Amino acid sequence: DSSTVIEDSSDIPNSVMFLSLVGNETASDAGFAVERWRENNTIIDRSGATLPRLKKAGNLRAIVGQGATDAMTLDLRTQGPHALVGGTTGAGKSEFLQAWVLGMAAAHSPD
Repeated sequence: DSSTVIEDSSDIPNSVMFLSLVGNETASDAGFAVERWRENNTIIDRSGATLPRLKKAGNLRAIVGQGATDAMTLDLRTQGPHALVGGTTGAGKSEFLQAWVLGMAAAHSPD
């Protein structure tokens, strides 16, 4: 059966808490999230001031999980703009999509 769980000595952990990847400050301090959004140039300035034009478009990178050595990210600007998630029942498609949406929300403002 291809869906049988096999115990192996892989470097990839079985489970990872999202906050361990992005930092506990993300959940406890709203200012931390706003600062991250500013760093990614995703907050729209509604003050009416003239802003300098960015030399290049920002990224749409988000942390989606843990790889063998560090956090795994996806960038819709460089790796997209489309994505296809496939797998058998119980493979973790919904968990992956939830992690992706959470990663996008942590890194980029709703603006």
